[in-house]
Amino acid sequence: SSGINAEYGYQRRVRETTKIWDNRSYEEVATLTGHENSVTCAAQNGTTIATGSLDKDIRICDIRTGSLLLMLSGHTSAVSSVDMSTDGHKVCSASWDKTVRVWDLHAGTYRTQGPRIMYEHEGCV
Repeated sequence: SSGINAEYGYQRRVRETTKIWDNRSYEEVATLTGHENSVTCAAQNGTTIATGSLDKDIRICDIRTGSLLLMLSGHTSAVSSVDMSTDGHKVCSASWDKTVRVWDLHAGTYRTQGPRIMYEHEGCV
């Protein structure tokens, strides 16, 4: 699966890496590493990318350099989906642990006010 914006594209790999390339030159810009299991999902906003994995973590990286900006931990099972807010301040993640979490990227945690963890799903989300 891949996602594309005007400047950068990404491709998650069945393993622990995500490849980033420049959509104009088609040259690889970075290879993101660090997940301890297969990458299951990815979402980007400008030059920032969020990747989720079977390792239960979400990694926030700079697309241009591949450097890790933040790691979000809290799910108790594989992360099945991630998305980023348009302002780049929040990430929403869904997991096989039957929860949806809204993460505050400035604090590095899921939200402490309002709906922060949504439970009661009957199956994986």
